[in-house]
Order: sequence, then structure tokens, then C-alpha cells
Amino acid sequence: MKSLSLLTLLAVILLCVGCAQNIPMKNSINEYVLINIKTSSQKGINYSFSTNLTGTKLPLYGRNKTRKSDNYICDENAAFSSMLKEYVENKFLEISETSPISLNIKLVDFYVEYYPTDNAGTQALNILANLESNHLSSAKLSLVATLAIDGQETHKRITASADVISSGEQDEVVIGDSINQANNKALMLINAFLAENGM
Repeated sequence: MKSLSLLTLLAVILLCVGCAQNIPMKNSINEYVLINIKTSSQKGINYSFSTNLTGTKLPLYGRNKTRKSDNYICDENAAFSSMLKEYVENKFLEISETSPISLNIKLVDFYVEYYPTDNAGTQALNILANLESNHLSSAKLSLVATLAIDGQETHKRITASADVISSGEQDEVVIGDSINQANNKALMLINAFLAENGM
């Protein structure tokens, strides 16, 4: 009896682990963002990245953030910090811990909503016809940018989102695309914030 309970527990654990899907994360900055980066006249900057996110398990939500049971593996901290590093290295001539200018980007919140765009009737017909229903992946992130110049701090709350509709692609690819687009929008908004402050 004890071995049957142990076997059942092992089966449940394997089932749960097997359900987690890897999201193919893209760390690339799109060309539009790169074209709009103007090198700052300031020689150096001290920048840092921090996050409120823990772990790499991404809870997927339905429309209006209703909870879904699916869990995906997605390291948004690594993806966004890599893109931010590339952006800062292209924007500033030098990264220096002794610079009187510092920039801190804190990732406060991140989630993805994923749901069918078709109504229930169309979804039922698609199932009968063995067709895929279209889904919308909406990635949303929120961060706080803090720019300090000679001890004077300026804070900016930045929110960015991106929607991608599937058209036959795998769920994981569509979700990954929406995350990458939201990350790129966040970089554009960081760039605008720095430009507003003479950077």
C-alpha cells in the first residue's frame, strides 16, 4: 500500500513537471529601437537592474487576468536585463561605477494574458472541423526608472504591453513574440524618459 501511494505521488509530480512548457525567449532589440538610440553626450553612466519577480514559472492568465491553470517556463528577468544591457551599452560611451549619473531600472510586475479570440460557437465549430482557434497573447510589464544626476533623482513609472494573435503558430512562439515586443516597447519608453532628462 505504501509503495502504491509513493508511485501515485511520483506520477503526479511527473505530470506536473511534464506540463510546464518552455517559452522561446528572444533577447533581440528590434531595429526600430536601435535606430532611435542616440548616443548620449554624457561620457559615462552607472546603471543597475533589479526586479520584484522571483522564479521562472510564468502563470498564464485568461482575458482580464482571470487565472488559468497552465504554467510556462519563462525567465523574463534574464531576457529583459540582457536587452537593457545591450541598450545601455549602445546609448552611453562608457559604463562606470564612479559616474555621477546613475540609472536604475526595477522590473515591478510582469504577466501574460492568453485567450481565444473566437467566440464559443466558432471554437466549437473549429474543434469539429479539426481547425485551430486563434488566440491572443498579451504581455504586460511594469517598471520604475530612477535617474540620478549629481544626487538629484527623477522617477518614472513605465508600463508597456504588446498583443500578438496566433495564426497557426505554436502557443509558446506566440507568447514569446508578445513578450519580446513588450520588452522592446519598454526600452523605447526608457529611451524617451532619458531624452526628456537631457540624456
